[in-house]
This record gives sequence, structure tokens and C-alpha cells, in this order.
Amino acid sequence: MEGGNLKIKKVMTEKAEEALVNIILEQVRKNGMTILNVEEVTTRVISYLESNATLSEKDSEQSESLL
Repeated sequence: MEGGNLKIKKVMTEKAEEALVNIILEQVRKNGMTILNVEEVTTRVISYLESNATLSEKDSEQSESLL
């Protein structure tokens, strides 16, 4: 445990990783985002995940509505 936060890495398939990258890049292009924008959003996502160990279906629905 590091700094009180349990760090766990789940093995991700290459297909799932590629899909996530494509989703992020699609949003970057669609919204004219910069690297700084992506870094800020990524920081928010990581913070959320650290505070909420598991995601629910509600979380998924909320994130889809933001896209």
C-alpha cells in the first residue's frame, strides 16, 4: 500500500486498451482538446477511481451522457 491508496493493476486485453485509446482520441478530435486538457481529465478520472473503488452501472450511464 502506497500513501494509503491500494494500487492494483488489472491485466487489460490489447483490444480493450486500443478501444479506450480510440475513444479518448475521438473525444480529443471532436472537442479540439489539448494535451493539458487530456491530462486534467485523466487526473479527475484517476481521482474518482481512487475514491470509488468500483464503478456501478450508474457511473457508466453518467459518463456516457458527458460524451
